[in-house]
Amino acid sequence: MRRKFAISIFFLLVVVSIAGAAFLGESQVPKARSPKAGFQIFKGPVIKTIYSSLQVEVVIKDKRILDVIPLVLPNSDPKSIELAHLSVPILRNEAIHRNSATIQGVTGASVTSSAYSRSLQGALAQAGL
Repeated sequence: MRRKFAISIFFLLVVVSIAGAAFLGESQVPKARSPKAGFQIFKGPVIKTIYSSLQVEVVIKDKRILDVIPLVLPNSDPKSIELAHLSVPILRNEAIHRNSATIQGVTGASVTSSAYSRSLQGALAQAGL
């Protein structure tokens, strides 16, 4: 019972921190998400793994990745939730830095890393990159 409560609290904190970052504008997502501003947003496919699913969308301007936003993250297995929480920011930064879906996986989070890369690759293919 205590473990389920701790897991619930952890998940709640993850959701609140993501929502808080979006509310405070800490993300690099532009406020104006319209094509007029020159930004384009593409959703990658939902990648199902043996543990859960993962999906990202990418924000592009002038053929550059400005942001990668997770839309679907693991939410059932506590270990997968923790690994996603730790690895997704690293994967996001590498994708932006390399401007590519060809990114190095995070050690210990190979399933999450692979799913992230595949969803990002699908989004970038839609963008023509």
